[in-house]
Amino acid sequence: MKRLTFLFFFSHFFILGVFAEDNIVRTVQDLMDIRQKVSEGTDYSGSTIYLANDINLEDIDWIPIGTEGRPFRGTFDGKGHWIHNLTVKIKNGNYAGLFGYIGEGGIVQKLGISGGSIEITQKTSDNVDCYVGGIAAYSEGTISQCANLATIRGNKTHGNVGGIVGMLTESGMVEDCYKWGRIYSSTDYDDGTYLGGIAGTCDDGTIRRVYVSASIEGNSEPRNAGIAGQLGWNTIEPEQAFYDVDMLGFALDGELNDPRDGYSIWSFADGRLPLLTCMLELLKGDVNMDGQVSIADVTALVNIILGKDNVPPYLYDHVAANVNEDEGVSIADVTALVNIILGKEEEVTSP
Repeated sequence: MKRLTFLFFFSHFFILGVFAEDNIVRTVQDLMDIRQKVSEGTDYSGSTIYLANDINLEDIDWIPIGTEGRPFRGTFDGKGHWIHNLTVKIKNGNYAGLFGYIGEGGIVQKLGISGGSIEITQKTSDNVDCYVGGIAAYSEGTISQCANLATIRGNKTHGNVGGIVGMLTESGMVEDCYKWGRIYSSTDYDDGTYLGGIAGTCDDGTIRRVYVSASIEGNSEPRNAGIAGQLGWNTIEPEQAFYDVDMLGFALDGELNDPRDGYSIWSFADGRLPLLTCMLELLKGDVNMDGQVSIADVTALVNIILGKDNVPPYLYDHVAANVNEDEGVSIADVTALVNIILGKEEEVTSP
């Protein structure tokens, strides 16, 4: 009897372990498998998917996770990791983002998007709405502690174009997120198209504790807003939402944190650009803040050391510039950064 009991529990935990392993994303193929399962009808409701490390989608034309008919309803926990070089070019469709459609109850959290661009190059029809967002094109769920550094581009008429989400519905929420970079349209817009730093349209959803440092460029000026291009009739005005229109960076003195419950998700250690604490160690050495460590960071670092006027003010104080973590920023940091890029040293991460 004891042996049968042992075998039962062993088998039970083995099965649980297998299923848990299936929900851990380590590679591009793992992420594609999740997308495929959602397209086949698995909505992951009640399940959590974990990102185990950074993912590089370079040279991949990404198809968004989830559709209106088959949305994602689970929890996607990025664990503070980044998805690099996300390229979404929808050539005949209406949803563009890492996620196409997050259903009610779905959660995407602690995830960063860096590099690449997200756009719809051709819609199914100019008479229907399209949705473009960094994390999700359309969301009825919650997007929390996420960052997007990728370029967002709208297309033609009837568009909802946002740095984090294209359309946020009444049941949806975006909190503790930031957008850094560019949001724009290259075509003339008619009535019904909205561009926003966080959401293209917030249709009575909730937006709070968000930060935008982005250029938002479109031809319908009243519809281009730092936080949301359009708010629903019953939408509560976004709380603790900040838009840095000139992308110069500024001290917020912790205003993004909620004094009622002592939020500490945001870091103001550099005194200027607020950052999500879950992303800090991944940005170490990323001097120009494009989400990756490359030769471009060497150029940015040299310009900082030389005191160039074209360097945004907040980069002078940013912790990422002190690559070797000594008492200041100097030529020694350039050497340390070059060695990281050449693979001669492990990348230094902040505590």
